[in-house]
Amino acid sequence: MNDADQPERPERLAIDRLVTFTDAVVAIAITLVALPLVDVAGSVRSPEQFFSESGYAVTAAGISFAVIGSFWRDHHHLFLRATDYPPLMLRVTLLWLACIVFLPVATVIEVRSPSGNRSAYALYLGTVLLAMVLYRFEEILLAHAGFLRDGKGRSPSQGELLVDWVPVMLMVLVIVVTLIIAGRVGLWSLVLLAVGRPLQAWLLARARRRASGVDGSAAS
Repeated sequence: MNDADQPERPERLAIDRLVTFTDAVVAIAITLVALPLVDVAGSVRSPEQFFSESGYAVTAAGISFAVIGSFWRDHHHLFLRATDYPPLMLRVTLLWLACIVFLPVATVIEVRSPSGNRSAYALYLGTVLLAMVLYRFEEILLAHAGFLRDGKGRSPSQGELLVDWVPVMLMVLVIVVTLIIAGRVGLWSLVLLAVGRPLQAWLLARARRRASGVDGSAAS
C-alpha cells in the first residue's frame, strides 16, 4: 500500500474539521462587513451620491476586510504547521472566532459614532487586540504540547515564540496613539501594524540564527 492509499490520521482529520469550521465562520464575518454598504447602496441614485455619503463607511469596511483577511491568513498558516491540538485549543479558537464575528459589529458602531469617539475606537481596536492575543495563545498551546512543527519538522524555540508577540505590542501602541489623538487618525493608525511584519521577520531570523548557534555549540 502506497502513501496515497493510506487513510488520513485521526489527528489530521480533526485539524481539518476545525480549519473548515473556522474558515466558514471567518467567511461569514468578512461578508457581514459589506452588508451595511449593500443596504445603503439600495437607497442612493448614483455612485457619486453613494461615495459622498458613505465614503468613510467604505473605508472602514475595507480596513475591517483587510484585518479579518490577515487574521484568517495567519490562522490558516498556524494550522498548516500543527500536527494535532490539545483540548483547550477548541475553547480558545471559539473565543478567537467570537472576536472575528464581532468585528463587523464594532465596525458599524465606529462608523455611526461621532467623529473622534474614543469609546468606539477602543471597542474596535480592543477587539482586534484581543483576537491577536488569543491567536498567540493558540500558538503557545500548540508549541507547549509539542504539536507545532515547521516544514523541516522543527519545533519553534522560545525566542521565536517571543518574537511573535511583536505585532501585539505594536497593537498596544496603535491603541494608545489612537486614543490620544482621536479624531485625527481614526482607524488609519492601524497602518502602524505594517511595520510589524518586516520587524518580526528580522527578529525571527536573528532568533533562529541564535538558536542554531546554541545547537551547534551543544553538538560540538
